[in-house]
Amino acid sequence: YIAYGSNLNLKQMQFRCPDAKLVATGFLKGYELLFRGNDGNCFCTIERCANSKVPVGIFKITEKCKLSLDRYEGYPRHYRINHIKPSEIQLSQGDLTGCKELFVYIMNKYNGELGRPSSHYYEVCLRGYHDCGLNGRYLQKALQDSINRMPPPKRRYQDFWRR
Repeated sequence: YIAYGSNLNLKQMQFRCPDAKLVATGFLKGYELLFRGNDGNCFCTIERCANSKVPVGIFKITEKCKLSLDRYEGYPRHYRINHIKPSEIQLSQGDLTGCKELFVYIMNKYNGELGRPSSHYYEVCLRGYHDCGLNGRYLQKALQDSINRMPPPKRRYQDFWRR
């Protein structure tokens, strides 16, 4: 399992998937990290982007862990599963020898616009970056990129009527 957001937080992963074991860290090539959802309540996702990479933790999990992750991620409605080739991973630490299959959850695009996460969610993710020895500047860049690319605010019904 390839984690890139709040599931990098080892305390959270231990609670959700007690049998999961972090086996490697590195980068997923050809993707960028973003926050998507409702502004102020966005969650991490990744999207294809040439010449970009996302810091990741790779966990060996059990079938029970997979079912727990499916529930947490809202699979298949909120997040979908993409299968990743080992060649798409640039390892920093660990070993993927004998790894037969890698997968990652990616948010379905219709589940929200780019925007800001809650401060609590951001801190959970940042703690995960530190837990896994990953550079937090990638998370900061994802936040800034998501804010910069937010759509303009939608007009509300009240905006059409003068008071």
